[in-house]
Amino acid sequence: MIRIHNFARGVRGQRVVWQCEEMSLPYQVETVGFPQEERVERALRHAADMLGDDPFPARTHFTLADISVTCARGMWRGPLGHALPDKLVACRERLAARPAYQRAFKPQ
Repeated sequence: MIRIHNFARGVRGQRVVWQCEEMSLPYQVETVGFPQEERVERALRHAADMLGDDPFPARTHFTLADISVTCARGMWRGPLGHALPDKLVACRERLAARPAYQRAFKPQ
């Protein structure tokens, strides 16, 4: 059983939940404190620069990087209430349509 630490009202641990869902691994979620906004801001700037015109951060294939940056984008828009750059919004929506993402973010 994998123990996942996630902050209240957030998605930081959700990238691991998503990965567990992709791999059909058992997991348990435990709530922890909220991360600093500056870290998310840096990560989003990097993701926007890295994405360019490609469908995924790793260019043409879905990878663990997609899970990580998609969760950061969700945290930025959701609990933190900030806007995303337009090119990241479309990418996030495409990834949020994945079946494993839907299972990982289903209310527990």
